[in-house]
Amino acid sequence: SAQPLVLRRLQRLYFGPPGEGAAAIGGPPTLLTVGRARDAVSVVPPPPEVAIFVVGEAGSGKSSFINGYAQELLLPHPGGPEGGRGSAVASRSSQPSLRWVRSSAAPPGLPRLLVEAAAEFPGAFGPDPSLCLAGSAASSRLDAVDLIEVRAEALADSATAEALAWIATRAGVVLCLADSQRQPSLSNETLAWIRRVSASTHHSLQFVLSKMDLVTRESDRIRLTAKVSRAINDSLGKGFEVLPVGNKGSKEVLLEALGAAAEEVTVGGQTFKVPSALAESVADSIDSGTARAMKAAEVCAAERLSLGLAQLRANALAAQGAAEARLAALPAPGATVGGAALRPKLLSISGALALTAAVAPMVLEEELDADLVPIIRCVLFGLSVLLLLLAFACSSGPKAHAPGSKASAAAAAANSSAGGAVGEAADVVAAVAAGPGAVEALASRLRDEVRFCKLALRQWALWSGAGS
Repeated sequence: SAQPLVLRRLQRLYFGPPGEGAAAIGGPPTLLTVGRARDAVSVVPPPPEVAIFVVGEAGSGKSSFINGYAQELLLPHPGGPEGGRGSAVASRSSQPSLRWVRSSAAPPGLPRLLVEAAAEFPGAFGPDPSLCLAGSAASSRLDAVDLIEVRAEALADSATAEALAWIATRAGVVLCLADSQRQPSLSNETLAWIRRVSASTHHSLQFVLSKMDLVTRESDRIRLTAKVSRAINDSLGKGFEVLPVGNKGSKEVLLEALGAAAEEVTVGGQTFKVPSALAESVADSIDSGTARAMKAAEVCAAERLSLGLAQLRANALAAQGAAEARLAALPAPGATVGGAALRPKLLSISGALALTAAVAPMVLEEELDADLVPIIRCVLFGLSVLLLLLAFACSSGPKAHAPGSKASAAAAAANSSAGGAVGEAADVVAAVAAGPGAVEALASRLRDEVRFCKLALRQWALWSGAGS
């Protein structure tokens, strides 16, 4: 189904084609550019895409979790050739502070959250934020969800930690991995950052205990879980349910992607057959943290999609109303040519005729019949007055929408109902003052904007099922 991808596609209606960010005024219409250009202040950006923000100590299994969730080997494991401890230390300064994994069906370009964070915190993600993109997965699990792995060392820098907290509070799900194979499972530094993020209520904060498949005794699992829960409660002042996740290597990830389960296990050099039902039950109990994170991400995506569709209709109607109000405030075709452009000419001709009528007796031939002179003067004066009246009529015609007129009030009311500012629009005034070419250019732009808003409403009807 294409429904999970709708939240991603919503972004394009507001921000334009990928790579252009919020389209500049003068480019192809978007809901945000139309709203800003036409003073429709009620037009606001849609909810951001959902991401699972994975944080934890170095080597706690963040890459394993993301590979298992995406069902692809996207990120190197800490013990691998690309992620060994020595190479990590050597290239620490050159590594991005986070690694971002997206769906292969997502639009190209940088994620909106990363673009906005890079603009809000320049330099926090290096000179090129695109280096944070770590790959894409074809799994349907990522249709509506991104995965973000945070480098543990990045939290040591206060500026970078602030930028990461900004993303985390908008991601949707923040998942903290506590390492069951090290003590303490979470450092004070990580807990302090989590405490800062937990102040926001706009996301789901979850804790899992990683590598629990390496803890063979059930009593040890219970003890470790209780210890981590107590440490979290002492640090954050409230309790969280800590669920286990397994440490999935390359084999486990590929088997899960193929829908297969291990049919045998080796213990102490001896191989034992495992019934498929039992293998699945054990795997589920050890990896319940992944299932909970997946469910939380799906719920968050559904909530944001519902809000985004409601906003889409309201924003498209507001932008359309604002654009139509500006279009109604423009002079009709030809009104500018017959009005402001002709007024100086009419005044000049009227003055010339009045002057001619005044000096006519002094320049006419004496042989001319004296009865014709008053008639000529009356005709010249009459034409002068007529042209003068035409000049004033052109300057105060009904299409000019002078401030205070009924047409101007109607346009202002329409603009106000669309969420715009009440009063004569500056772009309309500037276009009228610039001449007929500018008026026609603005009218063409406004018509394009109205058409775009109508297309956005059709798309809303299709996505929401209102048009079926």
